[in-house]
Amino acid sequence: MFAKAKKTQAQLLMTMLSLLLLAACAGRGGVTADSSTAVSDEDLGIQRLAETTGEDASDEEAVAGTADRGLFEEPYKVKAKRVNKLALQWAAKVPSDDGLLMHFRPAMNAELACAAGRGAVTCFDRENGDKVWRRKVRDLASGVSLSTSSVLLGTDEGEVIALSLTDGAEQWRATVGGEVLALAAVGQAQVGEIVVAYTSSGALTGLRAHDGETIWVQEQKVPRLTLRGLTTPLVVDDVVVSGHDNGRITANQLLDGSNIWADEVVAPSGRNELERLADVDGALAHYRGDVFAASWGGKLGAWSLKRGRALWKADISSVSGVAADLRRVYVTDNDNALHALDARSGRVLWKRDDLISESESDDRRVVATSVLQGAPLVLDNRGRIYYYNRATGELDFASRVRGRYATAPFVEDDQFLTLSRSGLLSLWQLEEVE
Repeated sequence: MFAKAKKTQAQLLMTMLSLLLLAACAGRGGVTADSSTAVSDEDLGIQRLAETTGEDASDEEAVAGTADRGLFEEPYKVKAKRVNKLALQWAAKVPSDDGLLMHFRPAMNAELACAAGRGAVTCFDRENGDKVWRRKVRDLASGVSLSTSSVLLGTDEGEVIALSLTDGAEQWRATVGGEVLALAAVGQAQVGEIVVAYTSSGALTGLRAHDGETIWVQEQKVPRLTLRGLTTPLVVDDVVVSGHDNGRITANQLLDGSNIWADEVVAPSGRNELERLADVDGALAHYRGDVFAASWGGKLGAWSLKRGRALWKADISSVSGVAADLRRVYVTDNDNALHALDARSGRVLWKRDDLISESESDDRRVVATSVLQGAPLVLDNRGRIYYYNRATGELDFASRVRGRYATAPFVEDDQFLTLSRSGLLSLWQLEEVE
């Protein structure tokens, strides 16, 4: 127990150091690429366990065949069913995050795939990866969100910027009073589309999507020590759900920002500020009228969206957040163990703990847990992708892609978009193994 406590504390300190480095280094401008070019499979360095040495290869042979054996050695080597596989649709380069661990998550719609780096935003044709436009933007601090007509970005100067989806021309910029480290959210209200931005100072702001005018502002008290407020607001119908650095979850009307309900995911406790960290800092999830949130402070919970009634809580701590679909909630805890829970009761259905690091010196950490075609998809910071059977928790496949990662993929239907810290943007397709 003592060893586990030491390991958890060490992981927390590593996280805090990374975030402090981000705050100290985030400057204006940034490095930009001269061009965005297509990248071949060979350049990408894709390795798949199921395909490295042939379909009949043993796990040991498959591991030996990868470019970097350490990526699938114990404790990460697990038996895979290999029912599905990943197929690369295309890859391209965009400006990097300049080594600052920025959360430049990409986004896509039916026509475009867009990504930001330290100094520029680029949009590509979703079908073939051809560059459509590129625009230089200073002071970027968060990745892109898409409305029906705009690419939305946040800056470390406290601004939300809207660029035209058509050509990248600036449409407007609005001041929201704090670093915009989280992605903006977009929802449809009676007055049209509304953009919701959350800042590191605890301000939640509703902006009119067509001109950036402020409609409403709601504020939360922020503790002196936090994990930097990266939770993207979740818009469901006419409600905005937000997780906060003080361990609370709130629901507000999208139209005017009025509070519907608020509750604690976890109450901050401890003898010092480090022990009282309770941030709801990862992804929020929604499924059939319920919302789900996890905190660093040690709780995962479910609430009724309209009434705010707490349905259940579980003793699981997570900084990467939750995903939900098909009556299941998926969360990777701060020790990198993956849990699947029943969405209505919170009962643990299965748990995968074979990917937990056994060494305190191992810097492996899960960046995001998502849902792809109803089943959990896990991406870690070293570019390893794991896909599991939703019912049993058995590993379907494990793949490695080149690069280091600090941000979640954008998932839609059977495709997802990843962006590495070095600026490698890749579109992937889930396919059945023939």
